[in-house]
Amino acid sequence: MSTRFVRALTALIATAVVVGATYPLWKRVPAPGPVVLKDNTTASESLLRARAAEPHPNAPLWEPMDVADVPALYGAPDDERLADPWTGFAYRPNHARRLVLPDHPEGAFGKRTNSLGLSQPEELSPARDFLVLVGGDSHADGLCDDADTFAAQSRERLRALHPDRTIDVANAAEAGYAFHHYLGLLHKFAELRPNVYVVAIYTGNDVMGTVKLRHYFARTMPPPHTLEYFKEIRRAQKISTGAVANALNQLLYFRRYPDELEPSIQNALALCAELEDFARERGIEVLYVAIPACLEASGVGEAKLAELKRELALETVWDHFEVVTDRLVAGLRARGNDVTDLREHFSGLRERYYWTDLHINVDGQRLIAELLAPKLDLAFARAVR
Repeated sequence: MSTRFVRALTALIATAVVVGATYPLWKRVPAPGPVVLKDNTTASESLLRARAAEPHPNAPLWEPMDVADVPALYGAPDDERLADPWTGFAYRPNHARRLVLPDHPEGAFGKRTNSLGLSQPEELSPARDFLVLVGGDSHADGLCDDADTFAAQSRERLRALHPDRTIDVANAAEAGYAFHHYLGLLHKFAELRPNVYVVAIYTGNDVMGTVKLRHYFARTMPPPHTLEYFKEIRRAQKISTGAVANALNQLLYFRRYPDELEPSIQNALALCAELEDFARERGIEVLYVAIPACLEASGVGEAKLAELKRELALETVWDHFEVVTDRLVAGLRARGNDVTDLREHFSGLRERYYWTDLHINVDGQRLIAELLAPKLDLAFARAVR
């Protein structure tokens, strides 16, 4: 098989992965025409290779990015997003969209950003008694109407408890974010002087989300993607595209490149430690929410999942997500952090809290809001006493 053919096939499959990972967030109603997504795998690898050729004597864990690097890393800017030095990319301000989601009771839902690019239509009050900043990926951003997100529900709960106070919750979460972005968000919005920072971690793909930026900042190269890896992705997509985008990609990646897993977990915990130090210096309380993956929610059935396990020989690594969640939760709690591990609070079958594309559904959003309510109220009492 020629090298040129391998590269062409790899690029084709890689593009399919990109489409699968972003499709639920990109399709609009009514559709304005075909959505063009660019495969930036080659550009990204070229950038990492160029940086690795000029090593830094004391490479930072994180720092504001050169926005000139953003197109190669993420493909932004585009119709939805701007290049951003703190997070690489960020939603455009005052941007409205309506998104298709077959699981949703209405088949679709609306999203709108405010003038700060926060994932909410509501503007922040110019003078506040209490502010909660929410960071996270698409789970916290919410595959649901803005009012149904746990950020919006937390805002309404706090305001109902304290109607004489000005209380805001700023939802800075965005699809595609991971640990580097969570640290970047706190730096970006520190001038808002939040009292609490809620960090919603999704253990289904956030650890894989550290790989590219870990090598970017360290000025090193990740292992090259192999044709075998992309073939596995393609096979898994035949079972469930949503499951690949939101969980199986991480499982398959670290199974194929096992030496990347431990550095990625350690990098995630180190980024959180830096986030905690930055918050502590500014009197900001940090609350973590750990959202686990739920492959059983994919709707393909036990037989199809069993077939996938057999076909890709995944039986021995199928517990990957539980292991990763255990490691992250234990690491955060060992430093004295408050971590809401959703696995400890699910009632009945875990899948009742997820859409079939494996994102937290409206019931899951409500559960998170309920669990955060007493913690946020205590933080409010400490802030205004």
